[in-house]
Amino acid sequence: MTGPRDSVIGVKKELVLRKFLTSLPVRFETASGTLQLCAVLTNLGEKGKAKDIERINLTIEP
Repeated sequence: MTGPRDSVIGVKKELVLRKFLTSLPVRFETASGTLQLCAVLTNLGEKGKAKDIERINLTIEP
């Protein structure tokens, strides 16, 4: 995953909550702020099983 840390899949969280709570259409806006990248790096063996798993978490201040 990647995007602003304080968002819902890159959208301003207040707008997503309003849509969820009211069931009314809401125009989404892209969130801004501190960015975060979360990933997993996996090294697979010959049989396809994970030999190594490394968690990657990067935070980038704008």
